[in-house]
Amino acid sequence: MRAKELVSIIIPTLNEEGNIERLLRSIFSQDYRPIEVIIVDGGSKDNTLEIIGNSLKSIVMRSSWSECWLSMVNVEALLMRRT
Repeated sequence: MRAKELVSIIIPTLNEEGNIERLLRSIFSQDYRPIEVIIVDGGSKDNTLEIIGNSLKSIVMRSSWSECWLSMVNVEALLMRRT
């Protein structure tokens, strides 16, 4: 049997506190594996980052994380380091 292809999901965020939890729950409730989720935040000023952290803790407790990868990049912080 041939191995399944890796699916990469890239999520750009900027002040998405009203949407991000539902999106992450939807992604991790899918049966397809392997997946990688890359969250790129553009400097959210609301609770987006806190919600991501709390949601992922909750999701990890209930999900099979075999063949799942998660990366998060804070673009604003990277840009500030370059100046």
